[in-house]
Amino acid sequence: MAEPIRRAGVSVERIDSARHAYDELRARVLSGALPPDTSFSQVQLSTELGVSRTPLREAIRRLQSEGLLESERNRRVRVSPLSTSDFEELYAMRIALDSLAVKISVPELTDADVAVVRAALKRMTGAIERLDLGAYHEPHRSFHFGLIARAGPRLEAQVSDLWDHAERYRHLYQLHAAEGAQLIELAAEDHASLLAAAERRDGDACAETMAAHLARTALMAMTRVDHRHDPARIRAALELVDGGDVAAALARVPSAPAGDDAPVAGYRRD
Repeated sequence: MAEPIRRAGVSVERIDSARHAYDELRARVLSGALPPDTSFSQVQLSTELGVSRTPLREAIRRLQSEGLLESERNRRVRVSPLSTSDFEELYAMRIALDSLAVKISVPELTDADVAVVRAALKRMTGAIERLDLGAYHEPHRSFHFGLIARAGPRLEAQVSDLWDHAERYRHLYQLHAAEGAQLIELAAEDHASLLAAAERRDGDACAETMAAHLARTALMAMTRVDHRHDPARIRAALELVDGGDVAAALARVPSAPAGDDAPVAGYRRD
């Protein structure tokens, strides 16, 4: 048998196996296929993914560094739970970075770029009218990433990573269908405003709308799962973006029913 190609002392086969394990595990965690707080053995997972233990450990280390997995005793691994502090930190970072990205990108968008954003919004609207939330997600992502098409690869990569981590919280929030539908209905107005700002190439207006949009999303979800929490980080991120006009940014946050104090599976209140 031919000797496997080696790259800096590591076989390409091992690199490919580690990448496969990482991509598959990450997708399962972010999609909720592996729910928060789920515990599993590395032996079991190695067999299931068809990779040896060494590349699997490399994949697990990468996911631990991202905060998606935690190590346990006896070579078991646990999917990191969701928590209020992680949720708020994630959305505070998104408010700052997404707003910066659109402020940089929108003035540089071409007519073709704006056409992509406009088409994505049309598909989102169609999905809402059909009450097909499953068909909403892909054009929703296309819409947001179309707005930052000219932000630069490093900033876009950071925004993409935060977007992926937010998926875990979206799945939790969508368990409450009524509130999820209310949020999408409210977001439709924000998306229309974002498109209008992009058509004018108004980066400042787009940044302010984006900040308020993400803050409302975060606060509505937080009210449902941890209604006693004080969202100080969200307020700080808004102040950074809009110069302190926090009240105006949050004026349209609807009074979602406060969550009760019953435990939420896989979620830790701080």
